[in-house]
Amino acid sequence: MVVNCVRHSSVYLVYRGCRGGTLWDEHHLVSIEMISQQLSVDSSLPYPSEFLSSHLFVNLKQSGALRMPCHDSFRLIFLRLACLSLVLWLPVSQADWHGDIKLLSDYVYRGYSKSRGNPVVQGNIDYQDDSGWYAGLAASQVRFDDQKYADRAEIEIKPYLGWSLPLSTDWKGELSVTGYIYDNKIFNHTADYAEFYASLHYKDWLSATASIAPNAYQRHANVADYELTYRRDVLDTVQFSAGLGYNQAGALLGHDYFYWNAGVSWFATSYLSLDVRYVDVALPHQDLEDHHDDFYPRQQENKYLFSATLGF
Repeated sequence: MVVNCVRHSSVYLVYRGCRGGTLWDEHHLVSIEMISQQLSVDSSLPYPSEFLSSHLFVNLKQSGALRMPCHDSFRLIFLRLACLSLVLWLPVSQADWHGDIKLLSDYVYRGYSKSRGNPVVQGNIDYQDDSGWYAGLAASQVRFDDQKYADRAEIEIKPYLGWSLPLSTDWKGELSVTGYIYDNKIFNHTADYAEFYASLHYKDWLSATASIAPNAYQRHANVADYELTYRRDVLDTVQFSAGLGYNQAGALLGHDYFYWNAGVSWFATSYLSLDVRYVDVALPHQDLEDHHDDFYPRQQENKYLFSATLGF
């Protein structure tokens, strides 16, 4: 019964929900009224935990705090983190599995592309406990502008773990962390890192999120990000959403900058959703040839993105 409608990473939402309502992976929220109509869920619950899977995709990006002296140890820790969260904290009798497969026209993340403007396939599976704990594992194709290197990364693995806590009838808080693990190097450097998130959600239509990524991409740069997201049901199966973010990535990319998006999601069936979104970023034009080994991904501005998500 769960639908997955993708917005796009970061402020580009990845939705999950039922007819007329959505729940997105990075700041996941649900249209409670519509869900309660269909499933007889108590509408007094601000966010039915049965549907809060893949919560706040809390990109546990860049964790200088979790820096490991060994590349393999770094990966092992996050894999164990995902497994332990599923086995120890999420009893089968009180939890639910969700998953999705997405096709995106471009993997845009905070204003820059992780796929050089090319389409990618992504997958995600997560487990949500009634107590508020959730965990999961996501994977995506990636392709940075480092194609001259033979040992370049092509796969991104993201284990994540979080906790959601209702604060009142209308408000909900959330803490989460996500690991970014790559199958090879990015711009000739090992790039596994982590990011920590804290979010505040008002009903099902407004979210504010702050995140910190110590040692982002293992480039000795601490990156903070702030996002505000708005969503509104237009029709029973159509939702408008928009997001504004500010990325303090000067130590990594040479600039702090704003990025934003606006788009419409259509819940075609109980399992299929389609999304079209306009994205833009306030960054000066870059000449990639001048940066060689520097981490300098391709910015994506004034662009339309399309995605289709099949949920299960």
